[in-house]
Amino acid sequence: MINFIIKRILVSFVVVFLVSLFVFSIMHILPGDPVRLAMGFEATEQDVQRVREQLNLNKPLVEQYVLWIGGLFRGEFGISIAYHRTVAALLQERLPRTINLGIPAMIFAIIVGVGFGIISALWRGKWIDQVITLISTLGAGTPQFWLGIVGIYIFAIGLNWFPMQGYTAPNQDFALYLKKAVMPVFCMAIVMFASLARQTRSSMLEVINQDYIRTARAYGISEFSVIFRHALKNALIPVITIIGLQVRVVIGGSLLVEQVFNIPGIGTMLTSAVSNRDYFVVQSCVLIISLFTVAANLIVDVLYGVFDPRIRLARG
Repeated sequence: MINFIIKRILVSFVVVFLVSLFVFSIMHILPGDPVRLAMGFEATEQDVQRVREQLNLNKPLVEQYVLWIGGLFRGEFGISIAYHRTVAALLQERLPRTINLGIPAMIFAIIVGVGFGIISALWRGKWIDQVITLISTLGAGTPQFWLGIVGIYIFAIGLNWFPMQGYTAPNQDFALYLKKAVMPVFCMAIVMFASLARQTRSSMLEVINQDYIRTARAYGISEFSVIFRHALKNALIPVITIIGLQVRVVIGGSLLVEQVFNIPGIGTMLTSAVSNRDYFVVQSCVLIISLFTVAANLIVDVLYGVFDPRIRLARG
């Protein structure tokens, strides 16, 4: 198992390197001069060239890439052309906002989604199964921006329960943070909840019909132990995969949700940076998202062995 983890870590480094190389190449292939776009067409060519030299954009592409990677190891992500600030400062400001909304959304989706999936599988064909299936289907097919707009119209404008938009850090005013975070968190969680509930139901239905489940019941083991110690443990393997895939959504932020609720997070900054050809912001944001995603996939691979001894023995 240790050898497997070491190999996965090495592969993760290779993946992150390829992602950094890919996003660097794509940004420089796109047409448009980022310095000219940021300074405007009224700026003189001398001023534009001076900024290019300050940002090392006048150097060959290979040298630019080496300088950027070297800066990352020193904690220097570059300077934003559009914001005129260091990218590290922008990430320090915006990343916590996205995480403070994405993590609660993911926790809510995991608890409710897995719980509803278990209930739906145990009472298959009953009215509660049909209700949960309907909710899951609607959650998977409803656009997040439409759900956010409807939520603002009903709960912010109509009932005046929550603020319409904005963000407050939990360490500044926790009560206000909760009020502003309820609707964005729900909109971000609904898609994750739908996929987790459907996958849990499908996995549980497959597992509870296995011979070892019937054998456990025949030995007189309590139904609680049969479901949660035997059936659920094996049914969680594909569910863990779905959870790992959702990490990129949590860290990247839901762009539509951030736009609807006017939350200045990673998603809105990344979109603005792509439009403005803000090389260092785009490269750094994509690299951060890839790091979290690769780390989540590594954790998922380890959890496979925790929940399924057969996988652990095979890797050992």
